[in-house]
Amino acid sequence: MLCPVPCMIHAVDYEPNVGFGDPGSQWWNRLTYYIANRVYSKCILGLPKEEFQLHDVDYARINAFMLEEMPVEYAISARLFPRPSSWPAHATITEFRERDKAKHWTAPPDLLQFLSDYPDPLYVGFGSMVNEKPDEVGQIILDVSCEMNLPVLLNAGWGGIRVSDGQLPSHAFIVNDIPYDWLFSRVRAVVHHGGSGTTHSALRFGKPQLLIPHISDQFLWMRLVNAAGFGPMGFPIKAFTKDAFRTKLTELLSGEYRKPG
Repeated sequence: MLCPVPCMIHAVDYEPNVGFGDPGSQWWNRLTYYIANRVYSKCILGLPKEEFQLHDVDYARINAFMLEEMPVEYAISARLFPRPSSWPAHATITEFRERDKAKHWTAPPDLLQFLSDYPDPLYVGFGSMVNEKPDEVGQIILDVSCEMNLPVLLNAGWGGIRVSDGQLPSHAFIVNDIPYDWLFSRVRAVVHHGGSGTTHSALRFGKPQLLIPHISDQFLWMRLVNAAGFGPMGFPIKAFTKDAFRTKLTELLSGEYRKPG
């Protein structure tokens, strides 16, 4: 099994299974893996495979196989998530696998001109995530970046950040479908939703990052990034306000979190 997210099958004392929200006590965190693995086993057993019935395989056997026999490669960075010593030998941590997306991509002239006029900008993007107030979020980003005299690249994505062309000041630029392995070497810091790919891309280029999680494992990545010293603790998108963003952005750019790639 190849897994891009930790805290799925093998228990972690300080984090619950990704489906169970915020961390609790050690016994609770471990209990969540027991519950989740039983669910996984039940789901696998429910698949229409005659082999299960033929060999009288039950969920306990599937659960034991997942925990005690099945090799699992967690394709994540050990700088974000050091391998727990309690894990079995067949559960390994390698490194995030990133495609060379910039190989067949050419930067448009207007983007190159913006980066020439405004070098080392802030990047803000929420990928495919959406929220209830994209216009307000977009305006807050523009207002705060203007107050801080900070050039900014906005990734509109699927609509999580919305800014009309008429609102766009000279210090801001909108990008879409741009490879991070080209862009992140050219930015000062990264503000994003907390997807595994974006998190590892920012880490690869040694950029401090602020995570604004929307769902699921994004909250886990927010905690891991902060615990590893690569960025401040973020806040959920529902708590996105001008004061909250300004405060965290100031902390992000303090220099405390810039790490070598």
